[in-house]
Amino acid sequence: PAQESCARALHSAMSGWQDDVMNIDVHAGARETRGERAMSGSAALWATRSSMFGRRSSSRLDRLLDVAWSAATPVLQEQPSDGSDGSENLGAMEWWEAAVSLVVVVVGAGVAALPSLPAKTGVTMAIVVTVAVCAITMESGLTMWRGITAGSAAAKAKAGPDARRIVTYEDFGRAAWGESGEYLVVVVIMLYFLGVSGGFCALASECLHNLFSAALPSDSWFNDKRCWVIPLFPAFSSVAMLPSIKALTKVVPLAVLGSMGFCGIILVKSSMDMGQWYRFDGHTEALIRWWPQSPMALGPALATMFGAFGVNANVPSVLCEMREPRHFPLAFGTAMLVVLVLYLAVMLSAYSAYGNFIQGDVVLSLTKFPQTLNEAKRPETYEAWDMKPQSKLKYVTAGLLCMQLLIGMPLNLMVVFSSVQTFKCTRDYVPVGSIANRVMRVAVVLLACMFGALVPDFRKLWALVCSVFCPILQCLLPLLFANRLRIHAGERASWPRLALHSAMLVMSVVTIPIGFWEALKSVVEVPGGQGQTRGASLLATGAVGHAFEQVPPQLRKA
Repeated sequence: PAQESCARALHSAMSGWQDDVMNIDVHAGARETRGERAMSGSAALWATRSSMFGRRSSSRLDRLLDVAWSAATPVLQEQPSDGSDGSENLGAMEWWEAAVSLVVVVVGAGVAALPSLPAKTGVTMAIVVTVAVCAITMESGLTMWRGITAGSAAAKAKAGPDARRIVTYEDFGRAAWGESGEYLVVVVIMLYFLGVSGGFCALASECLHNLFSAALPSDSWFNDKRCWVIPLFPAFSSVAMLPSIKALTKVVPLAVLGSMGFCGIILVKSSMDMGQWYRFDGHTEALIRWWPQSPMALGPALATMFGAFGVNANVPSVLCEMREPRHFPLAFGTAMLVVLVLYLAVMLSAYSAYGNFIQGDVVLSLTKFPQTLNEAKRPETYEAWDMKPQSKLKYVTAGLLCMQLLIGMPLNLMVVFSSVQTFKCTRDYVPVGSIANRVMRVAVVLLACMFGALVPDFRKLWALVCSVFCPILQCLLPLLFANRLRIHAGERASWPRLALHSAMLVMSVVTIPIGFWEALKSVVEVPGGQGQTRGASLLATGAVGHAFEQVPPQLRKA
C-alpha cells in the first residue's frame, strides 16, 4: 500500500512520461518503444540538446526515478500518459530551445562544402538554389508537423491513451505505410549516415593533413592525405565500442564550438581578404562567375544544399518533446531562417574574397592569397603561389573543424549501429553486447573509412551521397507520408498547396539522377586527364591508385 500510494503521488508529476520512465534514456536519446526500439535517427540532436538544455529536466527525472522505479512501474502502466489531467510535462522544450537545437543539428561539416559552390553554379544560381532548398525543407518539415499531428490525433481517437506515439522518423513511416514504410526509412537512414560517415572520415583526413603535413619529411606516406585514414580507423573503432551515445554527450558542445568557430573564421578572414583585390588592377571579370557554365552544374549544388539543410529526420523527435507542439512552426521557421542567413553569409563572403580561385578545401584559401592576376587565374597552381601560408590560422581553422568531425562521426556511426540493432531483419543476428555486434561495428567503421580513402575529396563524396538520399529524406518521404496520414485522418490540403507539393516532388526527383550523375563524374575524373575516367574502379583513387602511379609508363599502358 505504501509503495502504491507513493507511485500514485508521483504520477501526478510524471504524467506524459510513461514511455520515458519505461523506455527512454533521456540523456542520450536512446528510445525503446515497448521494448522493440533502440536509438532513433536523431541521436545527435538529443545528445546536443541534453548537453545544452537537459540538465534541468534530466536531474528532476533522475531524482524521481531513483525513488520510484520499483514502486511506480506496475502502477504507472494503469495510468493515462497523455497529460490530459493538466499536470506539468517535465523536461518539455520551449519553442526557442527547439529552435536552437535544430540550428545546432543543421550546421555541421556540410558548411565546408558551401564556399566553393558559386564557382560552379555562379553567384546568382547559388543564391537561388540556397533559398529554394531552404523553402523546400521548411515546407516539408511543416507538412510533417501537420501529418504527425493529424496521425497522432486519429490514432488516439481510435486506440485511446495506449495509442503508439510518433516519436521518430521510423514511427512516422510506420504510421503512414505500416512496416513497409518503416523498413524504407530504416534502410535509407542507414545508408545515408554510412555515406556521411565516409565523408566525415575524408574531411578528418584532410584536416589532420593540414595540421601535421609541415612537420613531416618529404618522403613520408602521410604527405598523402588519404593515408591519414590509417590512424583514424583504430580511433573510430574504439569509440564505436561504446554501448550507447550517452558517453559522448559531455563532449558534444565541443563539436558545436568547432562548427561555429569554423564559420566565424570564414566570415572574418574572408572579409579581411576582400581588400586584397587591388592586386589584380581591376581585371576581375574572369575571376567572378555570375551564371553556371552548364545547367547540369545545378544537380550537385542542389544535392549539396539538401544535405546542408538536412533536418527533417529530427522533426518527429523535436515535436514530441515540445511543451507546446502548436509552436513548432515558429521554432522551425526561426531555425531555418537563422541557418539560411548563416549559409548565405559564409558562401557569399568566401566567394567574394576568393572568387573562382577558391580552393575546394577552403582552409587553403583562408591561409594563402594569390599575389598576381596570373596566379588567380590558375588556382590549380596553388602550391606554386608566392605567398607563404599563414600557418597559425591554418592550424586553428583545421583544428576547429577536426574537433567537430572527431565528435560528429561517432554520432553518425551510432545511428547506423542503432538501425542495424533494431531492424527486424538484422537485430536477431547482432544482439547488443555480443561478439557479432562488435564485429558489425568494426565492419561499419572500416566501410566508412574505405569510402573516405577511395573518395578523399569531402565535397565530391558529400554531393554524391546527398544526391541520392537527401531528396528522399528531406522532401519525398515527408510529403508522401504526411499527406497519407492527413487523408486517413479525414484532412486534405488545399489545391494550391498540393500544386506546390507536386512541384517540390518533381524538383526532388529530378535532382537525384542529375545530381548523382554529375557527382559521380567528378568523383571518377582523373585530375588533368582531359575528362578521362579511371578504368577499373574507384579503387584507383585510393592506395591502389597511388601505387599504380609509380608504375613505369610503358607497363602502366600495358
